Order: sequence, then structure tokens, then C-alpha cells
Amino acid sequence: MGPGVIPLGRRGWAVAAALLGGALASAPAGQRETVQPPRFAENILVERVIVEARVVDRAGRPIATLAPADFRVEVGGRPVPLESAEWVAEGSAGTAPAEQEALPPSPPDRSPRLVVLFVQADHHPSRLSGLMRMWPKVSALLATLSADDLVSVVSFDSHLKLHCDFTTDRAAVRAALRPTAIFREPVPLPPQREPSLAAHLAAAEALAAASPERGLALTARALEALPGTKTMVFLGWGLGRLSRSGVRLPEAYAEAIAAMSRGRVTVLALDVTDADAHSLEVGLQRIAQDTGGFYARTHLFPDLAVGRVAGVMAGHYELVFARPDLPPGPHRVTVRLHRTAGTVLVRPTVLD
Repeated sequence: MGPGVIPLGRRGWAVAAALLGGALASAPAGQRETVQPPRFAENILVERVIVEARVVDRAGRPIATLAPADFRVEVGGRPVPLESAEWVAEGSAGTAPAEQEALPPSPPDRSPRLVVLFVQADHHPSRLSGLMRMWPKVSALLATLSADDLVSVVSFDSHLKLHCDFTTDRAAVRAALRPTAIFREPVPLPPQREPSLAAHLAAAEALAAASPERGLALTARALEALPGTKTMVFLGWGLGRLSRSGVRLPEAYAEAIAAMSRGRVTVLALDVTDADAHSLEVGLQRIAQDTGGFYARTHLFPDLAVGRVAGVMAGHYELVFARPDLPPGPHRVTVRLHRTAGTVLVRPTVLD
């Protein structure tokens, strides 16, 4: 027993208890200590997933009147219910006024579209003739864009070249796309007010890019720094290298796809090769598939291919659903139509 402590006998403890009980009984009701039962609260956090999907009919025209019931979404092979499917207009649907009138109007606060025209230039006769053929077609495509849409032009032959930064000046874009200009070394462009490719594209790296895949990776990385969705119209003749085992895509291709996924870049690949089929078309088909775009040959029906580009660029759906409770690991998201004819273009999405 420590110092200063006075021991209490049995009688002392009884007196102390009586005094304490009397004090508690005589205290006002408001001063009495009440014991509250414990309270329990539970917060449930529901994480939602947004998937961008573009839907076109057989003619390449956009379908903009679908509801959640018109889609079927699966995650890891399991169906998940859609909470909403909202059409987001990005601009005009093409040159035909009837097609434009069939679409919901663009919101007044619509942000300008960012469109990159990537030209894979080559002097090979089967490729050069395709570029010559597509120049007036792409020039006509510019007429389907809204006046405030921003277009840039890059090309690759021996290295990556920036011919035109994002601009609304259609005459400057058409001049940069001329076959006689696309092979020339452009004047170095200083960074402009955002959005700007030049601000995020190092000239030394562009000059050192020794493959079209590396050029794509640098362009995708520059686009990643800019907000919103972007569309790349890729006019080219092929990606990858032909080997005994087939077409192999270099490491730079994977870097490009990763940056395009983060930067929300969709690639619409137009094959300029004068051939019904060729080995390196596999790379063009692959980049379209990996970014939620499409691939089209242009040697027979170039107008149809360009018209489909305009239709795909008209807008997209934002499909929203709750993240399902699935075992750990990657689970692929697939989207298809239900009771509606059409093609769904969606970036391959994997949930972890």
C-alpha cells in the first residue's frame, strides 16, 4: 500500500458506499450520467465503371437513339445490368443533311473535337498512289467537321514530323496534307496555346523515332497530356515486321497502345495500299481493334471508308454500370447489341 493511503475497514467501506449512493440519488436528473447504447454505422461504397462505345449501322452511319435495354454488357463472361446509356454528340455526322437531322443536337457547351491526321508516307508505288488517291477524300472529310474542331497533321517516313499543330484553319491542314508537302521536312513549330501537340512532343525524340510504331508512341504520349477524347485518322500501309512466324509488333507498339488507352485515343485506320490484301494490314487491323476504332481498305471504295470515318466521329455512348463483385484478377468487358442491328466499337477494357 502506497504512502498517503488510509486503509478502510469493512465498516468504512459500507459508509462510503452509502454516502456515494445518496449523492447520486440527490443529484438533479439533468446531471445524472446516462449510458447510451453503442451505435453502429455502415457505409457502402459502390464503384461505377464508364465504358465509351460507338455504334454504327451497316452503312457506317451512327446510331444515336439506343437505350440501356439495347445493350448487353458482360464482365468476365457474366452479364451486368446497365444503369444508363447516354449519347454524347461530338459533332456532325457526315455530309448528308438527312443524316445530321436524325441525330440529337450537339449540346451548346460541346468541347471542340481533337482530330489527328497521321500519315504514314512511303515512295513505294503501291503506297504512294494510295496517298495520292486519298488526299482529296480526306480533304472532303474536313468539311464534315464542326468549325471549332481542332485538327493536327503528323507524318512518318524516316522519322516523325509535325506539320500542323491543332488548328481550326482548314486551309493550313489541307496544305499540310498535300503529297508534295507530306514528304518535306516541315518548319519546326513552337508550342502554342493548349491544346498543343508541339508543347508535349520533343523535337529531338521525333527526329530519333526510327519506326512508325515509335512515332505513334510519341504522338500518343503527347495526346495523353491533353484532356478529353481524341480521334486519330491513320492513313498508312502497315505496322509490324513480317517474320517466319507472322507479323510481329515491336515493343514501341505496346507503349503506344498503353498511352492511347490512358489518353482516350481512338484510331480509325485507312489502308492506302493498292491491294486486296497484304501481310502488314494485320498491324493496322490490330491498332484499330486495340483502341475501339475500325479498319478499312481504300483502294476500291474510298468514299465509303471516309464516310464511315465521319459517322464514327459523330459521337459515342457512355455506358455506366456498377463494378461487379468478382474474384481478383483481370476480367474483360464485352459490349454487344440486343434486338438492334449494328456494329459496336469499344476499346478492349479489362477490370482488375
